[in-house]
Amino acid sequence: MAVIDLINRTNFLPTKIPIKVPAEKVNEVLQRLNSITADDGTLIADTIAESTSGTGVTIDGVLIKDGTVTTTAPLITSVAPAITAHAGGTKAAAYVLTEELNVITVCATALDSVLLPAAVVGLKITLVNLGVATCAVYAAGTNTIDDIITTNPAIVQPEDVVTFYCYTTAKWQSDFESDGVYDKVYTDTISENTATAGVTIDGVKLKDGGATVITGGANTFNITNGTAIIDVAAASNVNIDANLAVSGASTINQDVSTGGSPAFVKTTTSALNTRGNTTGITAFATGGQASAVALTTDFNNVTVCATAHDSVKLPTAVAGLSVTVKNSGATLLDIFPADADSIDALAINLAVSLNSGSTITFNAISGVVWESSMDDAITINSPTTATGQLVVKAAASAGNTVTTITNASQAAARTYTVPDAGAAANFVLSEGAATINGIKTFGSGIVLPVGAVGTPSVQIGAVDTGLYLVSAVQTGFAQDGVLVSVYDSEGIKPDSCQFRTAPGTLASAGVTVRHYGDGRDVTSVFTLTNYIIGPLAGAAAAKVLVPPEALYIFPAGGHILAASRTSLGLTATGTAVTPDVGLGSVVGDGSAFATLNLATVGITVEDILTGYAIADTVTHAAVASGPITPTAGALAGIALNKATDSKNLFLNAAATWNADNTGNLTATGTITVKWTIM
Repeated sequence: MAVIDLINRTNFLPTKIPIKVPAEKVNEVLQRLNSITADDGTLIADTIAESTSGTGVTIDGVLIKDGTVTTTAPLITSVAPAITAHAGGTKAAAYVLTEELNVITVCATALDSVLLPAAVVGLKITLVNLGVATCAVYAAGTNTIDDIITTNPAIVQPEDVVTFYCYTTAKWQSDFESDGVYDKVYTDTISENTATAGVTIDGVKLKDGGATVITGGANTFNITNGTAIIDVAAASNVNIDANLAVSGASTINQDVSTGGSPAFVKTTTSALNTRGNTTGITAFATGGQASAVALTTDFNNVTVCATAHDSVKLPTAVAGLSVTVKNSGATLLDIFPADADSIDALAINLAVSLNSGSTITFNAISGVVWESSMDDAITINSPTTATGQLVVKAAASAGNTVTTITNASQAAARTYTVPDAGAAANFVLSEGAATINGIKTFGSGIVLPVGAVGTPSVQIGAVDTGLYLVSAVQTGFAQDGVLVSVYDSEGIKPDSCQFRTAPGTLASAGVTVRHYGDGRDVTSVFTLTNYIIGPLAGAAAAKVLVPPEALYIFPAGGHILAASRTSLGLTATGTAVTPDVGLGSVVGDGSAFATLNLATVGITVEDILTGYAIADTVTHAAVASGPITPTAGALAGIALNKATDSKNLFLNAAATWNADNTGNLTATGTITVKWTIM
């Protein structure tokens, strides 16, 4: 737009320029106007001075006069209305503030950050924190805010408005020092803003004349000089709900009670202390750790323990904690540690048992271990110095039972002395098995029970070997549960002494033997039960049977056969027969003879006891024979049995058998042989 148009439009020409002006003056005016205005009409100038002295210059209602600015409406500043503070904080990445008024609408996490512009003297920056968390405000470069070092931020709480002023180069000063760096407050009174809400200062609520700590952490009340006095009205209490640490010497003039476990380095009291006490406790029936009744005070009196091993449980171990338990119940009480704790040298979670009427104290020596006053041994020192101790010590019991040592009612004082046994030894008790080692001298008689063959009164070695009372007038000696000798008023009976080890070899089936004697003169009694004499052919013919084995084999060496006696009954199927039966040193050979005739069959089939008839095999009637000496007479033939002679004893039989006599011929009864070992 041409300058002349501006002049015409603003009526400048008729009022400011004479009607008749030289052309060169018009050009000069136009040139001056063009030098201070742009094409859009903007005024360009370094200085605008007032035209009338003292009136100043007014620009669109704003009076600028003598260094001051007067407005007729509110001053509008530059605004950043929606700033998001840098998440994660730090100075290097902080959001840079560029306007005079800066509104933070998003500050999601504590210490999300913004950055002030470089500090220029006279600059003013206002910050509004509408976020939900505290905002960290850093100064640019080496600039500082208030008294904070350049690397640390000022803290603006949510809903706070803070203005920062630059009054000297590179330094900002806030209109109040924000939370986190404010080191002094000068005031006489701080009143609550909301009725009954009180005033909270760094987690300590001051309300209605009282103080309450409302946040966690270490809350310390320090008195550097003088005396701290807590003045409490009569019948009122001072409650401390968390830990209280008193570092120096302190005096408490009233009673102190606690629901916790106070720890004292040293205490001096002028009266008795009252400890936490719980009585009337019922132990958990059926016992065990999981459901055991928890002990919660210093002293705990269990009044109901109905069944052995009903249970209670200690609190979690805390070093220095002490708990005492009294068992006023009827039987054995189990006391468990808390889960994963242990007692004494036991594995974790195992209980100690407390007998009825007993008291025990537990002291926690760490956060997981209790030491009890119930030691595994009682040590009693001698009354003089360093001359020995008496130790009574417990051992593990497989049945988890209690061993009680007590005394019977006594009419007078007694002293019981444990003698020196000369070596480690055991006490002999009134019940149960016991072992006594070493030679013992008794000053009077010993009375023993009657006993029996398997449980002798006096045991020698094996449990079923020894002396016992057979009857009112007889004493017996049993070996391995077998009566081997009997004594009475007449001494030992002739047949009452049995051999412990048989002197020969017995047949494998159908026969037993007892050997009586003095070790040389022997009487052997053979008891036969369906003993097989020999198989029957099932044919009508005379025949000597063939025994399957010897009835008995005498021991090696020489012996004398004195006499033999038999009492036998025979059994065979079919028609009854009357066999001829004898004792010989040689087995029957199956020859065709009806009797054991010495002339026809041979002397050795009946050379110990001459054959005799036993009738009959159907009725099984026992027939006795003897005693008979061997066939050649005393000390002749087989009677004098030398080392090279036959040692066999066969029961032989011969008869005229019937066709229906089948199976085996068997014998039942006794055979007695008297002989002497040479």
